Amino acid sequence: MLAQLDRAKTAFFSNISHEFRTPLMLMMGPLQDILDDPKLNADHRGLLQMALRNVQRLKKLVNNLLDYSAIEEGRYVFICY
Repeated sequence: MLAQLDRAKTAFFSNISHEFRTPLMLMMGPLQDILDDPKLNADHRGLLQMALRNVQRLKKLVNNLLDYSAIEEGRYVFICY
């Protein structure tokens, strides 16, 4: 029973992480494109840079959840140098 609950928890985290990751990735491209415009005024640039930083932070958190799920499922490969 506990193993089944653990698998359900891992599957939940994996699914929810993928659902968060897709819209985050779809926001990053347009934000970067707008920030690359040299005509963008400084006030807007600052706001968009803040938005991009927060999207990148959320992406890192989601990737950590995906890594955690992969470790629990035994799909994560550790490489030591």
